[in-house]
Amino acid sequence: ADERDRSLADMAQLLRAGTLRGVEYSILRDGEARVPIELNASVVRNADQEPRAMVVVVRDITARKQAEALLAEHNQDLAQLNAELRASNEELDAFAQTVAHDLKNPLHLVIGFAETLRDIYSSLSEDERFDALRLVIRNAHKMNNIIDELLLLAEARKAQVTMVPLDLNRIVTDVQQRLADLIHDAGATVTVPTGWPLVMGHGPWVEEVFVNYLSNALKYGGRPPVIELGVDLQPDNWVRLWVSDNGDGIAPQEQNRLFKPFSRLEQVQTKGHGLGLSIVRRIVERMGGQVGMESQGKLGQGSLFFFTLPLAD
Repeated sequence: ADERDRSLADMAQLLRAGTLRGVEYSILRDGEARVPIELNASVVRNADQEPRAMVVVVRDITARKQAEALLAEHNQDLAQLNAELRASNEELDAFAQTVAHDLKNPLHLVIGFAETLRDIYSSLSEDERFDALRLVIRNAHKMNNIIDELLLLAEARKAQVTMVPLDLNRIVTDVQQRLADLIHDAGATVTVPTGWPLVMGHGPWVEEVFVNYLSNALKYGGRPPVIELGVDLQPDNWVRLWVSDNGDGIAPQEQNRLFKPFSRLEQVQTKGHGLGLSIVRRIVERMGGQVGMESQGKLGQGSLFFFTLPLAD
């Protein structure tokens, strides 16, 4: 009905103006498929300007419509790529600022203590030399950890993920061994389950998630830190793996910023760096899971950070 009404209106326009150019319709061909056409028409008049005949040219524009549809699809894809590129550029800007800030601090300390050793080495006591070297080594390790996280981020963006059944007991034991010095220095108590379910994941990435969560709990937990690792069964054969601490907690208004790319919480700005949680989110999502946290933001009630993985069959 709409196309019939439009054709009547076009016919009235043709009789009134004498021409009709580039009008598009769809018609049935052989009583089956509809075919797009373009119509051009002119009215032939006699000497008294009375309409005597009509010249009509009809052209099948199926190919043109298909090309236009393909072009529109490509334009949509291009618009999406442009949006993704803008987001990537914004992320890259924040990334560069974060990395520059986080590398500059320990590098400044390394240079400072190295220059001190160079300039007044002979006047320092053995203990003072040892302390300076210890701080150089500690800050060099900080820079190395940041670089390791950058490499992990690059891998998470490009690598193909192979999901296999994981022995979480072995992974958590390896994590505790990697962080043994930090655990000892903090006087922390770390409690782990007596048993873990068999889950699917990419082992090196799952280990890095636990390293991040546990090291954050050691940094921002109570004094001394009381840390617990746990697991909850979820619907549809998923599990939630978590790490909780007894620290100050995180204010509600800050919580939704935690896992955003390269954000840094104002209340912990002088501690750690802002890369870790954004990388955690990226690699967990690459494994099909989700990340999150829970905190009342109250002193001593701490925080709980979690991620999800599917159970192995």
